[in-house]
Amino acid sequence: MRRRWIVLGAALLAALVVGAALLTRPTDVAAPIPSRSPAVAPAATATSAGAANPTASPTPTPQPQGLYISRLGYTLTLTPPWRPASCPALDSTRTTLPFVEQFTSASAMDEELGHVGTGPNDRIEVFVQANPQRLSPAEFARASRLPGPVPTQSSPAPESVTFAGRPAAQLSFPDFPFAYFVFVGDGDRMFVIAARLSTSSPSADLQPILAVVRTFRFATPSELAAVPGATPIPAGSATPQALAGILATAFQQKDAATLERLLSPCVSQGVEQGGGSAITRERFIASLRIQFASGLTVTVDPTTVVVDGRFGPGVATVRSRWNAQPPMSVRAVPSPGQTTQNVALMLAPTAGGYYWLGTILLQPS
Repeated sequence: MRRRWIVLGAALLAALVVGAALLTRPTDVAAPIPSRSPAVAPAATATSAGAANPTASPTPTPQPQGLYISRLGYTLTLTPPWRPASCPALDSTRTTLPFVEQFTSASAMDEELGHVGTGPNDRIEVFVQANPQRLSPAEFARASRLPGPVPTQSSPAPESVTFAGRPAAQLSFPDFPFAYFVFVGDGDRMFVIAARLSTSSPSADLQPILAVVRTFRFATPSELAAVPGATPIPAGSATPQALAGILATAFQQKDAATLERLLSPCVSQGVEQGGGSAITRERFIASLRIQFASGLTVTVDPTTVVVDGRFGPGVATVRSRWNAQPPMSVRAVPSPGQTTQNVALMLAPTAGGYYWLGTILLQPS
């Protein structure tokens, strides 16, 4: 069996395959259970009776519309079209730092990540990193590499500011006004909030993204108590071999609904000896339905399952043959034809079994 595999961009692969969840508790809030199911509060208003009658039962303080409450111990107010990103899909069972949550203003049909962890979408990223020496935000900014893709034109000194009611440090780039970082500490953890524009057009404006970033604050114990429990990505089957068999049947029957159920919320894609990317499950399945209607056939060989962890701990691959390239991040949906494409399907571990993570387009045999 061919052993030459693509090595996806490290930042993207780490986020897509293994994700993360918080291990240490916040120092000034109740200890949360790691979770991928944050709460987004609906709009609420106080009742007029509660305001007029001082003896009435206390009315809870209304929460802003679009208030995102993370189990990591912070909140953001997400004004439309901002929402939690589907990519990367995070594994709520992981318990080691660092951790990152991402937000995007793109729709599910437009969202994607590139091979170095970014894509043509505006993004807000909240990184949680270990700070065992309890460095100040400015010290941490000077001593640490900036997370994710960063501008290379300059290396500005961190500027001391107040953020979320605490001492903080910010980094901005006068000669590259399309990215911004702010550092704010919480005990032995450092929160790094990044804002990134998808374009370097002279007309691009970072201010609308910064308006969302400035709503960041640390969550209260009562807010954290309202966040639902952990929800790992559902397992499609108990073993990679069994999952490969289910995928084989679903592809043979062109059963897009079953394939959607087995698939990751964020579909990792790679090209052997090339780059990696990721799109949402909604976009991948929509393209797959178009391909099925145009004559796509896929044959999966369940006997070729290999669990070698090349793409993350416990991640397996199974070989398949397509008469078209799999749906990719390109806008045009690949059309079926006479050429056979060798494709490895990635099967990732989760609580209770495995799910379908994505595809790798292999070189011709």
